Amino acid sequence: LLFSESGLDLDTYRYCLYGGYDPDTEVVTNQWRLGESFLVYNEESGEYEYDWSRDAASQAMLQAALDRGVSTVVLFANSPHYSMCRNGRSSGHESGTETNIEPDRYQDYADYFLDITEHFISQGVPVKYISPINEPQWGWGGESPAQEGCHYEAEEAVALLKIFAKEIISRGLDVKLCALESGNIGDTAKNYYNLMMADEDISKVLGMC
Repeated sequence: LLFSESGLDLDTYRYCLYGGYDPDTEVVTNQWRLGESFLVYNEESGEYEYDWSRDAASQAMLQAALDRGVSTVVLFANSPHYSMCRNGRSSGHESGTETNIEPDRYQDYADYFLDITEHFISQGVPVKYISPINEPQWGWGGESPAQEGCHYEAEEAVALLKIFAKEIISRGLDVKLCALESGNIGDTAKNYYNLMMADEDISKVLGMC
């Protein structure tokens, strides 16, 4: 129904890189709104390590799509990994109106996202676009957050995407930035896009997906 010529004949698949969560501190109560991250804390080593067996159900669905002819994969994220967030949660800042990642963690987020991107590509997944920011205009978080999300002001979004752009080029990755996946098509979005297009580094790797 999704991927065959007799159905919707989709050729693109969006795969979510979940920000993960610490079950002892997470405040999202709906388990269907929480996802596993590949980056997992190892209590023995005291460090975060990649575990590619995580998020098995989503990986199985991705493979099913590839088996049925999907030729383009977009990796996207609603939030940085929870360990990089200001409050240790991927569900947004407590204020509901502030970003949940400090500028000094932007590089960590880019490295994390692109490490996963390189892994997927090494496994033969046709990743052509990456989208590290999703609907930045909204005030994710607050007292009762319902899901993952991270707010960014336009200047914050551009500063983060600039680091992603430089890292894409540095790593020689054949992927484009799909940014932003906006939650608004009005004047608010235009401010983000105008700042992005004015940045030379971002413009080099910006794509439409």
